[in-house]
Amino acid sequence: MNRARSVLSNNAAIPVAIGLAAFSLYALTAAREPVFGDGLEFVAAAASGGIPHPTGYPSFTILIGIFGSSSYFSAALVCSVIAAVAAGLICFIVRSVWRSQRVEAAIPPFAIAFICIFSASLWRSGTIVEVYGLNAMLSAAVTALLLPESNKPVWKPPMASLCLGLAMTNHLASVALAAPVGWTIVQECRRAKGGDKAWQSLSSPCLCFAALCLGLSPWLYLPIRAAQNPPINWGDPESLRQFLWMVRGGDYGNMRLFMASPGTPFTVGTWLPFAANRVLALTASSGAEFLGGAKTMRSFGGFAVCSLLGLVLLAITAAGARTLWRSHRGFTFSLLCAVWLQLVLVFAYNIADISDYFLGLYVLLLPFATAGFALLPFDEKRPAIRVTIPGAILVAFLANFNTASHRSDVIARSWINRVCEALPENSILMTQGDYDIYAMWYAQLVENQRPDVLVAGANFLRYDWYATMIPERGEDSRGRFVEARQMTVSRDPMQFLQRIEKAVLEENLDRVPVIVTDADPIMLQLLARTYRVEPVATLLTEEELNVAADRLPALPPFTLYRVSATTLSEPANP
Repeated sequence: MNRARSVLSNNAAIPVAIGLAAFSLYALTAAREPVFGDGLEFVAAAASGGIPHPTGYPSFTILIGIFGSSSYFSAALVCSVIAAVAAGLICFIVRSVWRSQRVEAAIPPFAIAFICIFSASLWRSGTIVEVYGLNAMLSAAVTALLLPESNKPVWKPPMASLCLGLAMTNHLASVALAAPVGWTIVQECRRAKGGDKAWQSLSSPCLCFAALCLGLSPWLYLPIRAAQNPPINWGDPESLRQFLWMVRGGDYGNMRLFMASPGTPFTVGTWLPFAANRVLALTASSGAEFLGGAKTMRSFGGFAVCSLLGLVLLAITAAGARTLWRSHRGFTFSLLCAVWLQLVLVFAYNIADISDYFLGLYVLLLPFATAGFALLPFDEKRPAIRVTIPGAILVAFLANFNTASHRSDVIARSWINRVCEALPENSILMTQGDYDIYAMWYAQLVENQRPDVLVAGANFLRYDWYATMIPERGEDSRGRFVEARQMTVSRDPMQFLQRIEKAVLEENLDRVPVIVTDADPIMLQLLARTYRVEPVATLLTEEELNVAADRLPALPPFTLYRVSATTLSEPANP
């Protein structure tokens, strides 16, 4: 048996065991009830054969549609499996790199693997419905397949190409993986060059290209499903123009990439402080992964401790990159190119939740970090080492448990139940953000609650593709009408109000109840100048709001209002 097979056989059992242990942890702490966020939209889209927000995430949507569309919990279990596979692959990478450094100590690689399992981002990705766990899994798969070997099996480059294609249909940040995959293909072609039957090599560019195309095939889901007019049909990507709009990221790419604010490009003066903030975020987030996640960074002391730990980890990673450069220059160079491409995205994409993008970056840095830790003097016989290593694992577990576990999270469930109870029959619910419309899509399309209610997303009314998701005039048997048409993006609240009036209020106020959420307080104030705006239900208690403020990046709407036309004798609300 050659050396490569020997390493594989010796390494296989333990990563599998680590993956099973991770799945047990993630499944036990997975959300039993819906959780506010994009996951509600993903499950609703998967259950109805629909298309979620750009880029459409077809590979993830198809996966959830096949195995987890019956409920949020079933979809969360699918994500637990995905994150557990990522954990097993991480263990494989750590052990392989550790052995390549010829370090005798056996305990540290297990400790690194377990600490990664308990990291805030990976653990959380295994307990809620999100795409980042699949991104981490596929990034880890590509990295594991391309680890330096003296005699790399010929099937590995095509398999890495397949994983690259699948990763790109899950999240466009994965395009960074093209650097190590491309480098490996070039190296394999050089090795095959000059042989009598080099064209038959399984690692030939043609086979790798075919594998890449197969991995990219989930993109076909978008136009195929759009042609069926599903209930959730972001961008209506049936045409080539709209398909490319979706793949590029829709308005998220147009308004956030290289933008200081929506629609305003960066200048040197605006980008430099933005970049400095990103450096601080990346450094502190690296430490917070093992100290409680983003919640720990909210205090000055917590931010300082996380930043200090992050600096130490990044220094160890840099030392490891230098070590691997000496022994495996090509692999190190290609992986550094992937890291650089990921960092370009981090420093160019102006979104608030950028920390979610760090998980894939951490996976790419893992071989360097492992090589860096292998440089440290580990004497397993010393009592300090015996205490420090288990202590680090325990700290990561305890610090991240409350952040990552969603087993008892019932805030979204309470919100959905109260909204469904409060809405009048045959009413129109006008939402003004993601939390509220995603939750109602989930309630209607997955749980079949309140199908009589017409949900109209106020922030979507300026897109003509949104017309495919709402009834046309004359088709709604309940006499409701909502108009969607393409219009120039405007940040003027008055223009937005005029759009809402024409699209929803003018046609429906005299015929059916119109209910709005309080996601946009400014819009409520403007509505109150012309219409009667009265609260009809409180959706979250004060205690639930406190919990939401602690766990969510933004508060969900917590009050429903009914909008009514005023009469001559009845002035509008002040």
